[in-house]
Amino acid sequence: MQLLSDLLHSERGRDFLLTRGIFSEPGDFASILARPERTELRGFLGLDKEAPDLKLVCSGQQIYIDYHFSVLAKIVLMRYLINQPGLAAFFIWHDTDRSGSDPLITKFEWPMGSKTYPIKIAPPGKIEVETRFVELDPDLLNKALETLKNYVFQSNFGDKAATRQRFNELKEVFLHNNRANLSELNFQVTSFLLKKQFGWNPGAAMLSGLLSNDILTAEVELILNNLSGYVQVYNAAIEELQELDIDPQVHPLAEDYLPLYYSCEVDDRRLRLLHLDGQDGHYAIARCKCGQEYRFFLGSKVLSLTEISQSGRWGPDVSLPVLLNRQVSGLIMGKSSALYGLIMKEVLAKVLGQKPVPFLIPKSLAGAGSVAEGYDSLIYHYLAGKEQPLV
Repeated sequence: MQLLSDLLHSERGRDFLLTRGIFSEPGDFASILARPERTELRGFLGLDKEAPDLKLVCSGQQIYIDYHFSVLAKIVLMRYLINQPGLAAFFIWHDTDRSGSDPLITKFEWPMGSKTYPIKIAPPGKIEVETRFVELDPDLLNKALETLKNYVFQSNFGDKAATRQRFNELKEVFLHNNRANLSELNFQVTSFLLKKQFGWNPGAAMLSGLLSNDILTAEVELILNNLSGYVQVYNAAIEELQELDIDPQVHPLAEDYLPLYYSCEVDDRRLRLLHLDGQDGHYAIARCKCGQEYRFFLGSKVLSLTEISQSGRWGPDVSLPVLLNRQVSGLIMGKSSALYGLIMKEVLAKVLGQKPVPFLIPKSLAGAGSVAEGYDSLIYHYLAGKEQPLV
């Protein structure tokens, strides 16, 4: 089946994406943006005080410790867009995903010869735990830093004094945050590397911060009160993409679907909440492998997040583009999110009665693009003293 790169490679594929509101030209994307319908997010970011008519562009990513150029391409686009009049842009760092959902959340790799060697920063046994609930082990981080130091100076980058200074500056960020949680460390390292390599950090917010401030609550509740139609249209949109030989990047939803996860209060394991339609009302339920069971009342007629949101331990699934649709003017999407975003656009239009905002995707996702000499790693490029490639 075709992936996003395949669609971007052909004129027919690009035309298909454009008919679905997915742009690869930032100028065309910027020209059709409109002011967001809702203002909660703008208020949270303090943007209403600056300019009430400001258009808001958003992108997002799991909060990694290191990044490949395909992710950095979204940040390059964002930096371009903030120079356009009347636009503001910010990044949502996802700290509510499983720490094992991508290897770059808990470790990075260093190239030596024809091989790469992993450097782990998170304690073992935490891959089912959200990054915001993974506590760090200072001894493990010290070991990781010593390993990285050995690899760096075996790599012979030339000016050893400059290499040592770069390493010591990065080491200081690690040590200053070695008693934080995993998402906090990754955020601080990310911010440091982006400033060093790009000279710029995007305005940013943690996803958990939006949840705790009820920025997305109303949008989740809108889905909860339209679950049947949501599941039906979502699954039909998957079938349509598959018939077009396009990989939707997501699986069909079951009848007991809820767009919600919950972290166990005993072992912090991330649990999928399921919908139970009982005689006395609707519930969100889950059972952890540790034996703990959860049962949250959603309501009898009008469903609500009230019981769940008070916990501070819930998070959304891949429905985030739906939750942001009325809060932003447009979204910068990546390789997978652009494709499952096509499904979300169908749900928005046919079930929730909303006009989907446009998406922008980096042209470089069509292939390797222009990659500077060296390994595909933000940490590597920083420590090697290499300029960041344009992606």
